[in-house]
Amino acid sequence: ELYSYFNAERILVFKTEKKDKYLKDMGYCVFIDDDDKHLADARKLSHVTVIDRKSFKDWTTGPLL
Repeated sequence: ELYSYFNAERILVFKTEKKDKYLKDMGYCVFIDDDDKHLADARKLSHVTVIDRKSFKDWTTGPLL
């Protein structure tokens, strides 16, 4: 269960849908994705912390920062 790793509002959007339209109206948030296009769009938003899902092996170990 992926959601067990999060304790705040969670939004799951189909992989081909643009994510930045959801992120624009949010306050500070963390965005995790593995699509380079979605990551690039999210990085343009100063209130969004972006994590590339490809930066860690699984949800138990977390990002390799």
